[in-house]
Parts: sequence; C-alpha cells; structure tokens
Amino acid sequence: MNTLPTQKQYEKKPKKRKWVRFDFSPQITFSLLLPENPGSDPQKDLIRKAEHRAEMLELQKDGALIATDLSLEEGSFISLNLSLESGMLLKGILGKVKRTEKENQDQILMGIEFCSKEDLPSFYGESSEVKSLESKLKEIILDYILKKKREKQKAKSKC
Repeated sequence: MNTLPTQKQYEKKPKKRKWVRFDFSPQITFSLLLPENPGSDPQKDLIRKAEHRAEMLELQKDGALIATDLSLEEGSFISLNLSLESGMLLKGILGKVKRTEKENQDQILMGIEFCSKEDLPSFYGESSEVKSLESKLKEIILDYILKKKREKQKAKSKC
C-alpha cells in the first residue's frame, strides 16, 4: 500500500525529480463534484454545496498534495480554487483524488491529480465551472498578452 509522505518525511527525502517543484503552503478551497442526479444521499448533497478549506503542501505540474480535515474517497472529483502568493486566483481547477492518508486525528493528506474536462465521466454533465489547470494557465497568459497589447496601443495613441 502506497502512503503519502508527511511534510517532515518529504523534507528528508533527496530530490530526484527532473521537474521543478514549488513547495509552499497557501490556503486553498475545494468542493466535491457529484453527478447531476446524486440520488438521495443528503450527506453528499451537503458536501456538494459546501466549500472546504485545505492547505497545499506541494504543487507540481500534474497534481498537488493537500492537507484537510475532510476525508474523500479515492476517485472523487473536486473543484479547486488556488490563491497563489502573487495574489492571482485560479478558480474551478478540476482534480481527482488519487490517494488519501490519515496524517493524524485532525488532518488527512490527499494526493490530487489535475484533470481535463474529458476525464470527467459523462454522468457528471456539462459543467462550465471547472477547467483543467492547463486551460486556466492558458487563459491567464492570453489575458496578460492582451493587457500588454492594450497598454502598448494606449501608449502609442497618447503620442
């Protein structure tokens, strides 16, 4: 059985990855995504409406490690809202719970894999609220480019 490393265990492990890792602990929020017809389970209906807080322990290009007090089943789909240190807010990032481990009585570690809308089973319906991290980043880059072009045009028009 694979277990998630705790923050202390992770810090002791040698770095062997090819990719750059960003280790920080911003506060994030997430919501559980449920099928369009979730049935008669009121517990799940309550979870769907609620936004839960978590702490991001690790962020990688394909996923994240978060710590929270809510236990979700592996395979559950969630919508993440990431508030980066720069102040930028990424809302509605689609993720799938890949692993969970109880860290202590009050904290659960969850390994989240970032997904695209195509990964979401069809019975979830068409939700325009969620997107892949990649498409969110593309939107941000495009917005930045357009903003710079407008600033450049505005500066030229003043001359």
